[in-house]
Amino acid sequence: MLFLARMVKREPLSKHVSFSIVSFWLKLILLLGLGEGQVARLETTPHVNLGLPMEEIDLEFEQLQELELESPNGQADKDIDAMQGVFIEFQRQLTGNANLALDEKRIRKMLRSQNLYSVPAGNRGSVYRYFERVIDRQMEQQLKVLFQQFQAIVDEYKITKVSPTMSFCNSQLTICKWETNFRLIRHLGIKVVGCTTTGLSKYRGLLSALDPRTLLIEEAAETLEGTVIAGMFDSLEQLILVGDHQQLQAHCNVGALEDEPYYLSISMFERLILNSLPFTMLNEQRRMISDVRKLLCIEPEPFYRNLHDHPSVLDRANNRAPVPGMGGRDTYFFHHTWPESRNPDSSRYNLDEAEMIAGFFNYLVLNGVEHAKITVLTVSQSAHPILRIRTNAKIVLQRPTQDYLERAQETSRPAG
Repeated sequence: MLFLARMVKREPLSKHVSFSIVSFWLKLILLLGLGEGQVARLETTPHVNLGLPMEEIDLEFEQLQELELESPNGQADKDIDAMQGVFIEFQRQLTGNANLALDEKRIRKMLRSQNLYSVPAGNRGSVYRYFERVIDRQMEQQLKVLFQQFQAIVDEYKITKVSPTMSFCNSQLTICKWETNFRLIRHLGIKVVGCTTTGLSKYRGLLSALDPRTLLIEEAAETLEGTVIAGMFDSLEQLILVGDHQQLQAHCNVGALEDEPYYLSISMFERLILNSLPFTMLNEQRRMISDVRKLLCIEPEPFYRNLHDHPSVLDRANNRAPVPGMGGRDTYFFHHTWPESRNPDSSRYNLDEAEMIAGFFNYLVLNGVEHAKITVLTVSQSAHPILRIRTNAKIVLQRPTQDYLERAQETSRPAG
């Protein structure tokens, strides 16, 4: 009972009295000392399940790759800043029955006696809750101090300079790693270092120490100018920006910064081109079939001018074989007037359109196209799970037979 008496006198807990011991004594007093009718169970918030599917995290492929590259061991970066030690769950399932007519002033007056058994049985639930509040305040004060100390250690861990002896001190581990990587890169004679734009800022100290002379940024039109500037080291002699300023722009986490008067969505790459800086543009493509490429070159306002096909694209026998079941047709547009629906978050989707696309997906699979080679693009996040459910269901239920595939190949061959 010693620690309870010190709590009542508002004395701080000893450093040797841990939170787990306090919780143990509170539970013991609760079960043995309050008496019948003075123990109450704490109600917890029930889990609400409306039967809706779990929303998937919408991460771009590049973001996923970036996370994997930055954490090769899965938990490496997370463990650096994570709290270490024994986990103690701070949660109570039982408490005392409170007497609303008993305030803290009367409880403190009642506790002037050193004998807790002198407390009337009907008031012990309220006294117990008073003990909980006092102990919670004490623990909260000590936890605040501990959290501040922890944050100070983490900050020092990140920015402390390396000591002359290169000792393996925890607070210097990050800089020690950079020093080790720097020496390894120099020893192996590595000439090219690749990283993401996030890594360019995160490991700026290491990259700057390498005295790079050339910086090449891919997809420069989608890269914020501030990210490019972060890589402008003092030793830099050449900056190479590769991208397409007529496609996607850079994205800001704060949408308002993309518009007037900030225009942060305009990358350095696009800004320099719009200001008539000389640039070189490739005019021979190797990806699209001719029908798709022609859609980008329709007069009088073509999206790309002087865009031509590489000979490999024109080889329809080997490199660009016709799609089975399409009768030699490469592209077509489908127009409909089916009504759309809205989600609670105002995102639009169209069930009829999803059914049509899923049916077309299934038709291609039945004609011998591997489902892994079919890509369905949608601009609506709400349509994505609907399409996935519809296509997965149809693929599982129907499988093409060998006879069906042979007949489909016969009908898809050009006449003559």
